Amino acid sequence: MQVFRLHVAQHALLRELAAYADQLEAPAPPYRERGDLLADIAGGPPAADRTRPEAFRFAIMEWEQPLWMPIDSTLASVNYYPPGGSGLGWHSDTSRPGWRVYIGRPLEGVPGEFLVEGGAYSDVAGVAHAFYVSGVPGESWHALRAGGARFSVGIRIDGEVTARALGLGGESATSSVAGHRGGWSHAPDVVKDGSAVGIVAADHAECVGARGARIEGPVHRVRERAAAFTDQRRAGRADVKIGVAIIGLRQAVADA
Repeated sequence: MQVFRLHVAQHALLRELAAYADQLEAPAPPYRERGDLLADIAGGPPAADRTRPEAFRFAIMEWEQPLWMPIDSTLASVNYYPPGGSGLGWHSDTSRPGWRVYIGRPLEGVPGEFLVEGGAYSDVAGVAHAFYVSGVPGESWHALRAGGARFSVGIRIDGEVTARALGLGGESATSSVAGHRGGWSHAPDVVKDGSAVGIVAADHAECVGARGARIEGPVHRVRERAAAFTDQRRAGRADVKIGVAIIGLRQAVADA
């Protein structure tokens, strides 16, 4: 499984995620603990698929979905790894395929390690790690090892809009994101406007409304159609709640 490093400063969504991690406070024990974590990690991925870890030492923190989360993504984990050796044993998450993006926040100067078959990726300030869970048994093994206290926050991306906005397309990351028929000319960015999410790259834009309504095409046509949706909703003639923010033009159609 390939792991991609994303620079937090380059993406508004990741900056929000990092700020969220920075405000977390360590919970008191007891912590969740089961099995021989060190042996599980040392033994490598097992022969049979395992969707959840069988050995672990960590705490699951309580959280609510933040308002800044795009509608095609979910804050999927907020974990605390206590000092003295902690982490998650080998697992695949194949029951929920899609992109995952995680930010680690070490508390004692000891970086945690995200482990995959054949590689380890240490926590680095200002860097998020992204990987794709294929849903195919045995293809997405990963584990986590923490020598010191550490927070980890992660999002699951269930749609294409946010994945492309982060430079992640399909099952691979590219510097020029392939998406619509003409192809993106450069990696787009993503914002949330009311209950909708919009992206733009060069002349092409796309937005997705809270109920799944989608507008995609040239920027000027997207802007016109989004404005029409908004006008119809104000007049009570449309059961569609949609807005679009077009970063490249610094313009937004407000969500009425």
